[in-house]
This record gives sequence, structure tokens and C-alpha cells, in this order.
Amino acid sequence: MHADGRILTRPFVAGFVLTFLMYFAVGACIPLLPRLVTTGLGGNRADVGILAAVFSLSAVLCRPFLSLVSRHGARALAIVGSLLAIVGFGLMWRVPNLGVLALARVAAAVGEALVWTTFSLLSTSFAPEHRQAEAISLASVSIFLGLGLGPLTTEALSRSGRFASAALVPTAASVLCAVCALCIRREWVPPMVDTTGRLRRTELFHPAALLPGLVLALVILGWSVWNNYVALRADEIGMANAAILFSVYSALSLIIRLVGAKLPDRIGLRRSASMAAVLVMMSLLILGWAKTSTGLLVGSIVMALGIAFTFPSLSVLALQRLDEPSQRASLMSSFGMFFEVGAGLGGLVIAPVARQAGLPAAFRVAALGPALGLALLHFCRHRFARGRPVHTALQQSVSTP
Repeated sequence: MHADGRILTRPFVAGFVLTFLMYFAVGACIPLLPRLVTTGLGGNRADVGILAAVFSLSAVLCRPFLSLVSRHGARALAIVGSLLAIVGFGLMWRVPNLGVLALARVAAAVGEALVWTTFSLLSTSFAPEHRQAEAISLASVSIFLGLGLGPLTTEALSRSGRFASAALVPTAASVLCAVCALCIRREWVPPMVDTTGRLRRTELFHPAALLPGLVLALVILGWSVWNNYVALRADEIGMANAAILFSVYSALSLIIRLVGAKLPDRIGLRRSASMAAVLVMMSLLILGWAKTSTGLLVGSIVMALGIAFTFPSLSVLALQRLDEPSQRASLMSSFGMFFEVGAGLGGLVIAPVARQAGLPAAFRVAALGPALGLALLHFCRHRFARGRPVHTALQQSVSTP
């Protein structure tokens, strides 16, 4: 922790910029990928969901091993992740078929997972104990700001069929991400060593992440359906410019996370997470019945309100169960894996519904995800309540910048 308890330290800012650039690249693919698949490569709606699942599940499969890589420090994680992202997004520039596109998504997914782990280390290592949720909320602005602004840069290009030009946007963002990674100092989050100077062994999966992670996965399942299909739904109903949906979503994410950063700590983490699940469920039901651009806009606004409080609340609930500070990377990597699990399930489970019954039905069915997450928060409330305070050694285990 920083000596004066500040959140806005140099590692925090570096992690913010790094993560923003990575998720800007990921966000740029939101309108690009569905149209590239259905128009550019002759695929269908189910292929869109499957490719989204490929991205998410690739990140899931690699995440248990990220805690091993993270023993070499945050700088190494960021550099390797950025280089993999350059490869993955760069392959989309002249992609010949769906098979090559799937390989590109695998490389980008592993790169994104490495950068996410770097983000979790840099954003939580220096925040004071009583401001953990606030620190994560502010840091995660970078994720959802990137996911909101990225689509604005490729919406018009992808709509007009200029897929190669659109693919240059995420590629350029990942190059800038690599430049930022080189600015991270090794001593900020150094390799974890024991008293003999050897690298510590880490768990492939941290059990403290299980319960909060399951709730995260169920809520993100709903968000992923908005992410995968809102641009196609906008095209269906004849919305002139789907970019406004992403603009409003991005702006609200920024405002809520800046203005309401302290809200989860004040009202209680479980209550904040429950509120988020209800809002995401309501958003999907609105989208499922919407037949106008106004309906899509309202649904996207409610989605932004819900997602804004999901990650900060649940991530601190996971951190409260941490005993050993050296396991922080393992815990956050395990917890982050559930984000990809939810996104992957959203692609695999909802894709057949979208193909057979249409996009409105897909949104309505997806509302079951956050509904189940809300039920889990309610029926397991005593297990959530038994979480311990965030261990002070989290801050003592890293050097002050």
C-alpha cells in the first residue's frame, strides 16, 4: 500500500491505461465480428455465438496457468499478453475463413487474459484495505470504457463492409498496449519468492473465487448476449446508427463508476451485487420485447447500470476470503476466469436460440442467467456474509512506488 493510502498511484495509472487499450481493442470487435462472420465470411448467427465462445473459453482454459506465469511479475504478463493480442487482432486484417478467424480469437483471448491479470495485480496491490471496492470500481472503468468506446471506431466501417480497415483499429490499440507494457516497472509487482529466494508455488484454481465467480458468470452470461447481438438487432429493426447504443453505454459506465465508486462499500457488497443482477435481468427483458430503437437504447442504459456494480462488488467479496497474500494473483485469475465462463456460456447456450427463435427470444432466455445469479446470492447469503476483511498483507507484500 502507498504510504498515504492513495489509490491513484503510478502502478494504478499504468494498469488503467494498459487495460483501457486492451479492452478498446476487444470493444472494437463488438460490431465488427458479427458482421464479418455473417456478411464477410458467409456464416450465420450461430457462428457468431460460437466464435464468441471460442474467445471466452480459450481465456478460461489458459487462466488456471496464469498464476504460474504471474510469478515472474506484472511486467512480463503485460508484455506477453500485448504481443499475443497483436497477433490475434492482426490476423483479422485479411482473414480468409472462419477457421483462421477462430485461431485469431484464441490468440487474442490469451493475450486479453494475461493483461486482465496484470490489471488485477496493479489495481489492488496499493489500495488501502477499506477502499478496495472503490479502487477496483475506479480501475475497472478502464475495462468498460474501452468496451464502450471501441465499438464507436468500427461501427461505420463494419456496417459498410470495410472489414480490413476496421480490423486495423484493434491491431493498432494492441500495439499501443505493448508500448504501455514496457513502461511497467518490474519492482511494482515483482516475482513472488519465498524466504529461500525461490519462486513460490501457486494454486491453479483458488477455491475462494468459486461462489462470487459463479454469480459473476451468470450475470456476465446476460451481458455477453447484449455484447454479441445488439448490433445485429439494431440492423434488424432498421436503427440508423447502432453506435449510439455503445456511446450511451460507455458514458454511463464512466459516470457511474466515478460517481458511485464508493456505493458498494456503503450499501454492502452482497446488496450491491444483487442490485446489479436485477438490473441486468431487467435490461435483457426490455431488449427481448423492444421493437424500436428507443427500446434498444433503454435496454442498453439499464444494462450499463447493472454491469457498473457487478465486478467491483463480487471481486471484493472474493478478496475477503483471501488468507495468503502470495495467492492474490491466483485468486484474481481464478475469479476473472468466471467472466470468460459466463461470456462463453452466453455464446454456446444462446446461439442456437438466436438462430432458431430469433434475437428477441435470445435476449429473453438470457435473462435467466442473472436471475439464477440473484438466487445464488440470496440462498447462499450466509456464506457470503462469512467473508473476512481484506488481508492487510496484500498491501505489505508489494513495494511502494
